[in-house]
Amino acid sequence: MPVEVKVSLGRSGVVVHGVVMSKAAVESLVESINAPTNAVRIGVEHNPRFMPFGKLTAATLVEDGDEYVAFATGVMNYSPQPLLHRSTRAELVLLDFPDDRKPFKRLGGAVDGDEVVVGADPANLSEEERHAFENDLAELSGVSSETRMVVRYSLEPGVLLELVVSHPMETFAVLSVCWLARRLERFATAVADEMLMRQVGPTCDALNDKIKSIVAAFRRRRQSDESIQIHVFLPLEECEVVLLMQSREEDDLALLDRATIGEELDKWEDFLEDADAIVLEIERDGGCVLLYALMRNGSVIGSKECYERSLAAYEAVRRSGSLEDLGDVGVDEP
Repeated sequence: MPVEVKVSLGRSGVVVHGVVMSKAAVESLVESINAPTNAVRIGVEHNPRFMPFGKLTAATLVEDGDEYVAFATGVMNYSPQPLLHRSTRAELVLLDFPDDRKPFKRLGGAVDGDEVVVGADPANLSEEERHAFENDLAELSGVSSETRMVVRYSLEPGVLLELVVSHPMETFAVLSVCWLARRLERFATAVADEMLMRQVGPTCDALNDKIKSIVAAFRRRRQSDESIQIHVFLPLEECEVVLLMQSREEDDLALLDRATIGEELDKWEDFLEDADAIVLEIERDGGCVLLYALMRNGSVIGSKECYERSLAAYEAVRRSGSLEDLGDVGVDEP
């Protein structure tokens, strides 16, 4: 059963990884949580590789001298319901929130235009490095030259690149798979169009080249061999698809393979029909595995392995005594 928790969101004037929280930023947190349409997730270390354990339900802004503090209430589910997938016999888990059916806020957010929008954490790039990186992006076709800021209030923020791919043809090239074609009439029509289908392979190859160029430019400016987390967001109106990758060296980046991605999505099509967001991991050998799906009814369905990995990460943060830095917002112990 879900358990109610009290949440400390943040305080204005506090410096987190070089970023000062302004009053406007704290107010924005409160407004996003109180939005009537989507729920903000309670996760671990702002990392979408870990499935959310809860959601925030309401928030308030409190004046404390010259500063402003945001507090919220939420629900956490520590009792997953085991599921056995009919066709694959795979073990899944369901985290349900029957008292709050708002779907989760999507992970990638909205962007304008058809260019790939790159997000970077200011903890990973100095101001000088960011400007140089944006100059490099300006040389790439179909890529926005302005990066968006991705601030994570996590204990040890790893190196992160976020890529939002919103061009319809690029999205289609990656996701022209059976379950999507059956779900969306216009995709079914597109799949039947032979001329359009001939463009799919080259478009997917071009997107992979674009991603490799962005990662190479980022490495050039950081001048570091650290592993890079790469989150690729494909924001369809009906369903957001999130692809998580990792690059340890400049030439080891696994490419997006539409056949592999399509095979994995088709495997789970029976419950993905009701998903609002789907999170997949692209493995180093090019394989693709489902981590979890955020459902339209506000619940979460994921693999047992993903749940256990997420729970282990959550327990590690609990043991560290830094629950205020737990993840997307931080939670108190129930």
